[in-house]
Amino acid sequence: MCPEHLRHHTESTVFKSHLLVDPTADVSQWKCTEHQELLKIYCKEDKVCVCTLCTVFGKHKGHNCGSISEGEKELRAYFNDQTERIRSNIQSVQASLRALQEEKQKAKDEIKEKKMKIMEKSDALRKRIERDEREMFEYLDREEKRVIVEIDAQIRELSERESNTREYLSKLNYISKEKGTIFIQMFNSKADKLPSLSKPFPMLPAPSLDTAKLQALAQWLEERVERNRDVTILLYGQTPLLDRLTAHPQLVVSNSKRNVTLTRQKPKCAESPGRFDCFPQVMCAEGVNRGLSYWEVEVPGACWRVGVCYRSLKRKGPGSECSLGMNNKSWSVCSLLGSCTALHNGNKTKLSTGNPARIGVLVEFEAGIISFYSVSEKKLFLLYSFQKQTFTEALYPALTVNGCDECITMCDLSFPFS
Repeated sequence: MCPEHLRHHTESTVFKSHLLVDPTADVSQWKCTEHQELLKIYCKEDKVCVCTLCTVFGKHKGHNCGSISEGEKELRAYFNDQTERIRSNIQSVQASLRALQEEKQKAKDEIKEKKMKIMEKSDALRKRIERDEREMFEYLDREEKRVIVEIDAQIRELSERESNTREYLSKLNYISKEKGTIFIQMFNSKADKLPSLSKPFPMLPAPSLDTAKLQALAQWLEERVERNRDVTILLYGQTPLLDRLTAHPQLVVSNSKRNVTLTRQKPKCAESPGRFDCFPQVMCAEGVNRGLSYWEVEVPGACWRVGVCYRSLKRKGPGSECSLGMNNKSWSVCSLLGSCTALHNGNKTKLSTGNPARIGVLVEFEAGIISFYSVSEKKLFLLYSFQKQTFTEALYPALTVNGCDECITMCDLSFPFS
């Protein structure tokens, strides 16, 4: 402050009561914009600084007013309270950030731990599979050796008997050329062996593999390659939706596009070049063109087909080029009166299984594998697997409904699994 002007306020009794503040570059902020008087009074109702004239005949006339220091005290209390709340909010946010960082690290650590366990389990599983494979091969080698040794022994015995018999027959042929006394004498010298050699050779049953043990081994191996349903769904599961524009006119697709029913009459439906017009079939809207994909289909008891096909599968006419599984553009498993068959390109493989209520389909696109499973609550039992296929197009889930009023459902595989 200017010492000359400050002296009057410090020495004169008249000015000692004046409020002194730090100098400011803009003194207008201390003046009333309406009356150009200094702001000396605090209006408690409007919470603003006003001049004396504002309280006498201005817009703050009659308001509850006080000194500037009272106003500052009142507002500072509110200010301090709000500031403390803000600090508390910041601390709360910081605590939340720390908690989130901890959760983030916890998630990373947990995933890392899971990966380590999977690696350990996978390594142990690989070693166990290699050991089991080695032991199974050793067992099969022993079984093969046992049967071959027994067969070779029979071969040697029969070969020796056959050789001896041929030699004896040669001597008999020589005797047959003789006559009279010489024939009789030579015949009598060989006659003792004639009854035994003229009888049919006793043929022992050929040694065979122990089919019961081999069947048990196959069953054990089948159980070892069972898939866990929940894990398969978690990693590869999807819920394909049916494409109404491909459905045969007698097939009614539900609003959810997951159910299809074969009706006895042809309802009116929009014309579509992609619609099957002979076989009661329908395709899904989206196909599989990479990676692994898995879905499930709930089937009726009697007649159905579940499969996959190329989008280019023909749709018009009664030929095999339109029938699911009967051409080189489609693969399927079908049921006819309780008997299941795998179909591709017209080739049929009868399956030794009952009539499953739910079919699982796993496509391994790059590997060229399509596997069909019978679905239980937690496990998938392999029905048939098409191996070493070369896919030239995306594969679309497809269905055939052969029983009137029967419904096939594309199962909802969203979590929790049904």
